[in-house]
Amino acid sequence: NFRLYDEAFICGPAAMMDETEAALKALGMPDKTIHLERFNTPGTRVKRSVNVQSDGQKVTVRQDGRDREIVLNADDESILDAAL
Repeated sequence: NFRLYDEAFICGPAAMMDETEAALKALGMPDKTIHLERFNTPGTRVKRSVNVQSDGQKVTVRQDGRDREIVLNADDESILDAAL
């Protein structure tokens, strides 16, 4: 019974968020208790800067409390992609 929950916070890919929101509403969760955090809109392409020299750059990423050094290459779309 989703009416027992105070709030729902949804973040993720747009299609998943839309489906989750619809499912929670169908299960009886009030609209005002469902919160969405969208980082971009569907179909929006992130533009990559053409003047950035990232190839070979070292970046320190902290994940799960541990630091890890990664080296970027020209194929990486973002630091997150390189870290994964």
